[in-house]
Amino acid sequence: MDFIGFYWVLLGFIGFYWVLMDFYIGLAVCGKSDVINPNNNYHTLQLCGKYLDVEEVLVMGIIGFDAKMGCVLKSKVRSKDEFLSASINESIS
Repeated sequence: MDFIGFYWVLLGFIGFYWVLMDFYIGLAVCGKSDVINPNNNYHTLQLCGKYLDVEEVLVMGIIGFDAKMGCVLKSKVRSKDEFLSASINESIS
């Protein structure tokens, strides 16, 4: 996959991630982390909000492109409830 292909995959991922988090989990983009820098081969998306209007949650998703592995997603989820963090992380990974 060339860089242009990666860029379109990245745009699609961000759109999917945003819909999943905003509409189904109740999180929104932090700062301007939804803006993609076309000069990088990775992107970091940060989200925060209240899960079902109850528990505060922070999510960081990093998607990158490697010639050997293709597109790779790494996510971290933080909240006061360890089980909730693990559940959200499993659902998006």
